[in-house]
Amino acid sequence: ETGRDVLEGLGYKVLTAVDGLSAIELYKSHATEVDLIILDVVMPNMGGVRALQAIRDVDPDAKALFANGYDKLSLLGSVGNKVKEKIISKPFAMSKPSQAIREVLEG
Repeated sequence: ETGRDVLEGLGYKVLTAVDGLSAIELYKSHATEVDLIILDVVMPNMGGVRALQAIRDVDPDAKALFANGYDKLSLLGSVGNKVKEKIISKPFAMSKPSQAIREVLEG
């Protein structure tokens, strides 16, 4: 909710999913409208890393970044060395997600 409010405050149109499985389905039905996926590392039913892997099976070029409220190295553990996406830590000020989004979209 807070992340959505911050992003909408920055002028972005936001689609939200309650968990990783819903994120995959939402992406499949709106892929042409989505410029960037922001996934929480920890989500019910399927975490963000696995959800992004499934989304990339559908669209290998999908741009994404992760958000989390935990220490990113300990949270990602052995998967961390496979994650190439930018990770922003929560809670974040408005400037942090804005900067990360621009970097990913322009990169």
